[in-house]
Amino acid sequence: MCSLLRHFLLAVAPFILAPLVAAESLTVSTLAGSPGLVGSADGAGSAARFNGPSGIAADSAGNVYVADTGNYTIRKVTSGGEVTTLAGLAGLWGSADGTGSAARFTYPWGVATDSAGNVYVADANDTIRKVTPGGVVTTLAGSESSGGSADGTGSAARFYHPTGVAADSAGNVYVADSGNHTIRKVTPGGVVSTIAGFAGSSGSADGTGNSARFNLPWGVATDSAGNVYVADTGNFTIRKVTPGGVVTTLAGLAGWSGSADGSGSAARFYTPQSVGTGANGNVYVADYGNNTVRLVTPSGVVTTVAGTAGTGGFSDGVGNAARFFHLMGVAVDRAGTVFIADYGNQTIRSGTVSPGGNCGGVPIFVPAAAHASGVAGSVWRTDLAVWNGLSQTSPLSMRFLSNDQDNSSAPCFDVGSISAGSTMALDDVVKEAFGINSGLGGVALYSTSISSLVAASRTFNQATTGTFGQGIPARNVSDAIVPGVKRRLFQLHENDAFRTNVGLLNVGNTESLVDVSFFDSYGVLLGTTTYTLLPYSLHQETQAFKKVTSRAIRNGRADILVRSGAVLAYASVVDNATGDPTYVEPR
Repeated sequence: MCSLLRHFLLAVAPFILAPLVAAESLTVSTLAGSPGLVGSADGAGSAARFNGPSGIAADSAGNVYVADTGNYTIRKVTSGGEVTTLAGLAGLWGSADGTGSAARFTYPWGVATDSAGNVYVADANDTIRKVTPGGVVTTLAGSESSGGSADGTGSAARFYHPTGVAADSAGNVYVADSGNHTIRKVTPGGVVSTIAGFAGSSGSADGTGNSARFNLPWGVATDSAGNVYVADTGNFTIRKVTPGGVVTTLAGLAGWSGSADGSGSAARFYTPQSVGTGANGNVYVADYGNNTVRLVTPSGVVTTVAGTAGTGGFSDGVGNAARFFHLMGVAVDRAGTVFIADYGNQTIRSGTVSPGGNCGGVPIFVPAAAHASGVAGSVWRTDLAVWNGLSQTSPLSMRFLSNDQDNSSAPCFDVGSISAGSTMALDDVVKEAFGINSGLGGVALYSTSISSLVAASRTFNQATTGTFGQGIPARNVSDAIVPGVKRRLFQLHENDAFRTNVGLLNVGNTESLVDVSFFDSYGVLLGTTTYTLLPYSLHQETQAFKKVTSRAIRNGRADILVRSGAVLAYASVVDNATGDPTYVEPR
């Protein structure tokens, strides 16, 4: 490691700031319906009418589905705001299966979608219904108005006032069985089991399976890892249930209502009704009693992203300028748009991320940062330090460029300002600044005086003691490898003593194509791998030489040839005995 860089990082160690929490706001607009006007009319935008819209879900095509509770119908809203009735008939309730307007619902509360375009409904008649894209309605599980808690298949299973549903990638449906205080699972074949909670026994205890307790859980959502998030309404908390049924409290404190932002049990909610999962494991919450939309990071940090606590009303706007009236449902689509069922206003609202910082201009990049587990029991963490060389205060904003993702629309985070001549140090930047519990990616830093900022990171293995890790300096776009220019990474090892990771960061907003050729110490070509890098994305190849050879390598090299785009490259050679990495720059 460069001695100057090492001294820089060591010098800032006594000046560590408290962990920063990145914030964002939602820019809220009205997609369909008109505030205060109740009805059932289909139509475009403000011409459509709803009657107590509660549950909401988004599909992969950009459509939104609404449980229009007071109309006893399921509505579909296109991305352009065109509203149609998919199933049920306004004003007529019941439990009949059928197609379109021949079907009947009894106060549908929650909706969810699967990858095939089916819609699942938590119906107050103690059943879970399924609606195909063509509007064909069947009863997946439960029996009409036969409340109970029995597990079983199809009509043999019993629910007691189910209110929320969510689907996973395998087609399983998870149910907030509110009256039973339990979380249920329904397979595509209609087999029902209880994964957490104990029927008839309310409470707030964390635990596994039936040792956990809930209090009127109302809404559920799933993430890509198979976790289920629960709006535990009666406890004023947000809970997390792992695929193994382990229940923990992510945010809020049981029995304590309020509106405070904060971390974990320091945060407060007021009858949270619904949850939706977004990018990087963030959870959005429809906080009914506060008339706000809240965001909960994977580490449990809570911020208010739209609305003002205690102030109901109707207003489009940014962040706390927006107004809601008893919002009941929240969902997030693949593009990161947040959809809100504004129950009291009879409208469907949408929210897009309004960055909390200023990410304009050309950034500088830290090619890699991590808070993640790795090979051989390693546990990686990155600390970031930024020095302001100006004689005046400089603002700082950042984006996290997630591994193997299109980050062209990644949120911008306002980190704060750095006083003249001082250093801002961000310990465990991936977790503490971006709220990511497990992640690898690059970091883009923005400032109106970016040329006067000096940044560097230290990435180290927390599973070992006494090792400094590797220092990585921030780099400019002008340092990137471009077509027609070949760069080489030298002194790379892949054997019993060392392993080599190769990283490629695309610093442009289009895809980049890169060839990496691996050689042994004699210059013999071992193989070439071609990578397609998504916009502003990092790809790190772990134990890279093993992709092309089974031989032990000492003093090998990797040649980087960019076919399109602009790429920052690096290698990290890790000592297998100590877990200590060494950063290698291309030459």
